[in-house]
Amino acid sequence: MWRQLLDKFGEKAQVYNGIQQIVGSERVWNGFLDACKLTLENWEPSDVWLDLGCGTAEILDHLPATISYLGVDSNTAYIDFARIKYNDRPGTRFVCADWNDASWQALLNDQVLGIVSLLGLLHHLDSPDAKDVLKLSLHLVKKEGMVMTLDGCKEIHASTLERFFYWIDRGKYIRSATELQNLFPIEPIVSLHNNWLRVPYCYAICTVCKT
Repeated sequence: MWRQLLDKFGEKAQVYNGIQQIVGSERVWNGFLDACKLTLENWEPSDVWLDLGCGTAEILDHLPATISYLGVDSNTAYIDFARIKYNDRPGTRFVCADWNDASWQALLNDQVLGIVSLLGLLHHLDSPDAKDVLKLSLHLVKKEGMVMTLDGCKEIHASTLERFFYWIDRGKYIRSATELQNLFPIEPIVSLHNNWLRVPYCYAICTVCKT
């Protein structure tokens, strides 16, 4: 019952953002962007950032305004919120669709993707779907482009309190670092970060450069 109530509240865009900010999402985004600092420094003006499972697209508060962005998410409330909030941001589009819906892919045309990000998406997908979305991401991103994921990471030594916060997360598939690694068709670089939130919680960033 409690889990269902938490899930219902989390579906509301403003509630979701509020909870994220309370626990320290600002440090999460700063940490994530620090991980892709080199890519951002060498960003080609014609490239596009594709964000699968973009949620409310909070990352846009931290990305340079010169980066073109396409956000895809199946939650209508999140997409509506993002469209209103970032209406005046140039080169920004949102699509309400599942990651495996071919309709949004048609919007790419000949655009070049410098980064495909999956920020908190994998822990909502079972292993077959997670593997498929990673294969798709590597297929779509340009040569020498990056595929980057960010998810909670539950290791065997996690405390009871830490496990509680994974439990209240709406994602049903919070994995260990090894389990995350095994989802990728190419072995990723994995970095763990357990001090970004104000509560006990470990994040894993997985990065693959397409060669």
